[in-house]
Amino acid sequence: MRPFGTDPGLDALVVEKARQAADAQGWALSDTTLLLSAHGSQRGQASHDITMALAERIAPHFARVVAGFVEQEPFIADAARGLDRAISLPLFALRAEHVTDDLPQALDQAGFTGPRLDPVGLAPEVPAMIAASIAAEVSSLK
Repeated sequence: MRPFGTDPGLDALVVEKARQAADAQGWALSDTTLLLSAHGSQRGQASHDITMALAERIAPHFARVVAGFVEQEPFIADAARGLDRAISLPLFALRAEHVTDDLPQALDQAGFTGPRLDPVGLAPEVPAMIAASIAAEVSSLK
């Protein structure tokens, strides 16, 4: 199956989660920067490419979309540095080491002061999205 980061419903989910956070701050989404944090890899480009494609697709909704990675450039701290009126959304499945340790350290190092959202994989909409993807894959095998 294709990676969850390529799910066709992910764009709308990311935009909606960011919209909710922007609304809570009293910011217009079009005046807000979205920082997408992802794993990245020194061995392959898949995580990077999927993240950058997502950033490009959702960019029209925001003032700017910036991506940062744990294991490759641009690193999260570098990507987050100097961002104003920005929201951080981790593109991770769960709240584990990278989200609980690496991401907060990088954001603190960058002086990032915006809202820090839960990983997108914890959104209540995600199980239904995954189930729909599995059902579609199974149907295609018949």
